[in-house]
Amino acid sequence: KIKKKKIIDSITYAKKIQTALLSLSDTYLEKYPDNIFKLFLPRDIVSGDFYWAKQFNNTLFLAVADCTGHGVPGALISMLGMEILNQIISSDKISTKEILCQLREKIIARINPYGLQGLRDGMDIAMVKINIRTKFVEYSGANLPLYLISKNEKIIKELLPLSVQEKNLEHNGTNLIVIPPNDQPIGYVENARPFKSYKFRLQKYDEIILASDGFLSQFGGVKGRKLGYKNFRKILLQIYPLPVPEQRAKLYDILIKWQGEHEQIDDITILGMKI
Repeated sequence: KIKKKKIIDSITYAKKIQTALLSLSDTYLEKYPDNIFKLFLPRDIVSGDFYWAKQFNNTLFLAVADCTGHGVPGALISMLGMEILNQIISSDKISTKEILCQLREKIIARINPYGLQGLRDGMDIAMVKINIRTKFVEYSGANLPLYLISKNEKIIKELLPLSVQEKNLEHNGTNLIVIPPNDQPIGYVENARPFKSYKFRLQKYDEIILASDGFLSQFGGVKGRKLGYKNFRKILLQIYPLPVPEQRAKLYDILIKWQGEHEQIDDITILGMKI
């Protein structure tokens, strides 16, 4: 019992360190209480997911990442990821694809510099760069997509061809488009490719969502199944009409109702931003 208490006390202290790193991002997110919501629910005391934000002048960077593993191993990589992002992004000039390429290089250099086959630790991440004044957005992703909700026909026509692998969701004139990530993680892989970036301009009431896969992977419901990708997209469309502060609360309520008596199986992180 004494040994177990020492381990838990140690992990709880690690949570304080992780929370301190996340609070640096909170200082930027809290500038936009009517435009940005955050749902962050670690499975264990510490999280293998993290969210990240930084702003230079009118340029806001946002990211959600899902690191290898849960608990302590995942948390160690998450803290490393936040540290590296703070190093890489030191001005508003850098592109999202360049960020992910540099992040991959530095993660490999720290964790697996010799390209060991059995060591695949790293992360999936969705990264966006937003000009608050002009509403121009740039997105790059490593296994995590960007969800865009819009009623604007121009942006729908422009971006719909990107999501040809998805069944486009539409409800009352509102469309949800999934902009695909690169099909590769941040970490060591054979035949690694450069990351892509997508650029577009948001209109008033458009919303973008970055999410790890924890929400859609949660078991629950009458049959004890995973919530799933299709249901997750429907939920995002469902909460879209709500004011941003209420979207977080509604997402949480839906999750708890779905989960029921089932245990949370993964870290859950969602960032949403509505123009």
